[in-house]
Amino acid sequence: MNKAEFLNDLRCKLNFLSEEEREKTLNYYSEIIDDMVESGMSEEEATLQLESTKTIAEKLMPENVTQGTTMEKVFDFTDTLLIKHGYLFVLLIIAFSFPIWSPIVVGILTFVGILFLILFALIALGGVGSVVALGIAASFITQSLLSTLSALGVSMFCAGFTMLIAIGTFKLINKISSFCKITYQNVKERSEKRRNLK
Repeated sequence: MNKAEFLNDLRCKLNFLSEEEREKTLNYYSEIIDDMVESGMSEEEATLQLESTKTIAEKLMPENVTQGTTMEKVFDFTDTLLIKHGYLFVLLIIAFSFPIWSPIVVGILTFVGILFLILFALIALGGVGSVVALGIAASFITQSLLSTLSALGVSMFCAGFTMLIAIGTFKLINKISSFCKITYQNVKERSEKRRNLK
């Protein structure tokens, strides 16, 4: 493995770091390899002297990051299949295993769709409930102070419930978006790495 291959592989394995931290780490190992090459080693010998990219990534990974290791295993498995057997073989496996994985994918998408449908319905109901209770409170102003305060209390409760559900929903959307972005970056980087190795 030469310097470029080592750094590309390390870049893929450090997807859990911020861009700034990742570049700092890559520059550090780039300088180490350059120093070894200046002392008379080849790039391949220099990278063999270093720890493996997997070991480096594991040392830098925070204890609470588990998503990276799981994703890394999936991508490593996919890379092994693609490198050993090629794209046609992998496409054939995907096509023939369609009856197995398609219900799982459909099930997950259905679950996510129903979850968001329920969350948006709760937001709508909470908003409507808050407005209706506020209207009832306004109609009771001239009749009964206790009824007015009760209706205002219900209106505030509905508004607070709606805000909590809305905040939770948008945080969930943000997490899903972040997961999709990380997955896309991993696929892109792995694809570039395979092209560079050819």
